[in-house]
Amino acid sequence: MRLPLKRLYTAQAARVAFGQSITTTPLHLAMAYAALANGGKLMKPRLVTELTRGDKVVKTWAPQTVRQAVSPQTSAQMMKMLEAVVTNGTGRPAAIRGYTVAGKTGTSSKYRAGAYVGSFIGVVPAAPTAKFRAVILVAIDEPQGAFFGAEVAAPVFQQIATRLMSLKGVAEDDPKWTQFNAAHTPIKN
Repeated sequence: MRLPLKRLYTAQAARVAFGQSITTTPLHLAMAYAALANGGKLMKPRLVTELTRGDKVVKTWAPQTVRQAVSPQTSAQMMKMLEAVVTNGTGRPAAIRGYTVAGKTGTSSKYRAGAYVGSFIGVVPAAPTAKFRAVILVAIDEPQGAFFGAEVAAPVFQQIATRLMSLKGVAEDDPKWTQFNAAHTPIKN
């Protein structure tokens, strides 16, 4: 049985209201978060930054700004809101000792009953003065048991980000562990 177009569009509009029927690629989502972390500047993605032959650099690809996607003020405000998600919201399991994380959990249901995607996307270190920043997206497709992004994806983000900061030797932007300690303080009712 096929639905008339008007009824189909009405049903789709209803699903959009709670986040279904809107799709994006992981790359586009990462680009959006990178723009927020970069003062609102949307950058052209690069998979390769340079080509080398031995010790000689043969070709480089410089960063390219696509456009100013949001104002620097909006970017700063959004980053503070995303930091709050990790400090005292659903993103607490993503908190990292020594670093400020800005991010968001996500849980989406699929059209099949009992099927979900749990996700977390974040920026680390979140301080605007950081010399190195990473955007990491973790999406767990159809996790078994727990399925909320905070339960299945944020801890994976935390492990990946902790290891990356160590491997890259990135200076801590929260040496007193302010966010980490706040995120791990029990919630009082």
